[in-house]
Amino acid sequence: MDNDKTNKRRSQRVAASLPVTWVRRGRRFQCATADIGADGMFLRTDEEIDPGYLMQLEVQLPGEALPVLMFVSARFVGRTERGKGIGAQIYVVSEQDRKRWNRFYRAQVASVLAASAEEPRAQFA
Repeated sequence: MDNDKTNKRRSQRVAASLPVTWVRRGRRFQCATADIGADGMFLRTDEEIDPGYLMQLEVQLPGEALPVLMFVSARFVGRTERGKGIGAQIYVVSEQDRKRWNRFYRAQVASVLAASAEEPRAQFA
């Protein structure tokens, strides 16, 4: 992992576009991930909140009937090279949903590593 003090992530991010429903004040907002990590994600959204805001999310993994339910904490709000959105760290998730999330994340990492072995341009987000 990168020891650069500007990179506080505990895991590498990989590009992944997943549909997300954000439940906020009784309303449901649709957005999507731009990238994911074992412990967080970047959500593409024009919604603005303060860093530290606790968000209730339903993340739909491919091929699964039920979404992964989680609460995340907004760590970054603004614009990046991936667009405008919210960098979020997973705060609370059930053990079962954590296993589903980690299984999907590990498969994405393996896919990126396999692609990079074949093509040097494939890389992490």
